Amino acid sequence: MTNTISTDFATALDQYVAALNAAQAARYAVQFPSLKPDVYSIDPNGRKYVRIVSTVGGTTDQRSVHVFVERATGLIWKADGWKKPALNFSRGSIYSFTSEPDVLRIGR
Repeated sequence: MTNTISTDFATALDQYVAALNAAQAARYAVQFPSLKPDVYSIDPNGRKYVRIVSTVGGTTDQRSVHVFVERATGLIWKADGWKKPALNFSRGSIYSFTSEPDVLRIGR
């Protein structure tokens, strides 16, 4: 099942992050019901790439990069550390991604 997302970058990015959070909440409800799910958020400071940050349990103590999203194309890139993406090949696009559980696998 493929979701067709808005062609506006900001809207598509918001929908992608909402899908990440929904998939993570559903996963934790089944597999880890006593824990708070990780929360994904947008760090928009990059010129070429937007960083999607995962915060453990919704706290601000433990943060890591989940993926980078290229502003020009909407392509999703796996992180090669906090500051840059691994540019060997893209992991998908925010404009078209598969079902919500598959969204979580993109950054791994």
